[in-house]
This record gives sequence, structure tokens and C-alpha cells, in this order.
Amino acid sequence: MTEEEYTINFDLERMRKAISGPSLTIPHNLTREQMRWYICNASIGERKGLFVPPQNITMEELTQFALEMWEKYNESN
Repeated sequence: MTEEEYTINFDLERMRKAISGPSLTIPHNLTREQMRWYICNASIGERKGLFVPPQNITMEELTQFALEMWEKYNESN
């Protein structure tokens, strides 16, 4: 095999944008439905007045926060 067969092409500018963009930590031990709800709400929360996930907390605290938000959501609907 020649070196040309192993050439990888990528869009460096697109990669830089992706790395510099926002990220979201996903809590552990959520059901599929809870996880989908969490991702959708956390990603638009600040703009829509929903919730903004707390920063600089442990994974256990983040999971507890997510489950509390899920309970509040279910109580109101």
C-alpha cells in the first residue's frame, strides 16, 4: 500500500469551531427519555427560560440536579 491510500482529509476550520463551541456534560444513570429531555432542555434552557445546568459540580451532583429537574417537569405536566 502506498502513502496516498492512508491520506486523511479534514476541514481544520470546522474542527476549530467544534472544539471552541459549547459543550454539555450528560449525567449518569438517566433513562433514555430523561436523557433526551435533559439534553433538549439544557441546550435551549438559557434562551427559553428553562434551566441552565450548574457548573463545577461532581457527576453525582449533576445527576441529582437532572433528576430533580425531571421531577419538577413531571409534576407540572
